[in-house]
Amino acid sequence: MESCKSGARILWVVTGAGSWLREAAGIAAALAKFHRVTIALTKAGYEVARVFGALGLLRLAAPGGYYRELVVEASASGLPVVNRVSAKSYDLVVIAPASSNTIAKIAYGVADNLASSVASQALKNRVPLAIVPSEWPDGVETELPCRVDRNLCVGCKACIPVCPVGAITLVEGKARIELQECVGCTRCVAACHVGAIKCFDRVKVRPSRIDIENLERVKMYGVVVLERPLQILKWVSSMGYCVPGSSFIGGNGGLTE
Repeated sequence: MESCKSGARILWVVTGAGSWLREAAGIAAALAKFHRVTIALTKAGYEVARVFGALGLLRLAAPGGYYRELVVEASASGLPVVNRVSAKSYDLVVIAPASSNTIAKIAYGVADNLASSVASQALKNRVPLAIVPSEWPDGVETELPCRVDRNLCVGCKACIPVCPVGAITLVEGKARIELQECVGCTRCVAACHVGAIKCFDRVKVRPSRIDIENLERVKMYGVVVLERPLQILKWVSSMGYCVPGSSFIGGNGGLTE
């Protein structure tokens, strides 16, 4: 049996979309056991990752070191990771989740921020590029950040002292979560005895016609489009690189046509 290759340099870009974000962070962390993973977050990607409690997993995937950095977008396209893609220093590039805005920019050749600049350089330099769009033609279930159901909240204040970042306040006698501060730790959920606080509820969203057209357009450019982050493992494996075992990949790990 032919052995797989370890030690690949993988650039994983996170954009400002909540769909599949926590699964994506978990897959990146799993790949980091075999390869050098750089995590690059757009400005919006960092904020969304914080709200959804995914920063810990992303830091596990990229704990620091050479090609194991976690970086946040600081300028339109000046981050060193873009230059690395230009120099073909990465073996693989992943954008997951990829927001509709990011996909539209890739589709029309716009390179004015971290994610779109990385994609542009990957395509120009023939670096394998895979994306997981935040929306899928048949619809996708996306997660919502933590919120308070004001119809259920009794204003008992039990959630306020357990929040590690002081993101919960009382407004007109009811709790409110300030998403600018929330880190998605879910401690408030456990503290609420009436079930008024919900985190990561799933809702189904459907893309617009133009979003579907943009997906088809990027496929024509050679971008591999995957339905969910779990399928990234099969894509990585198909190029001879090591991935976690088949029991981790599961039945939904196949590539989508």
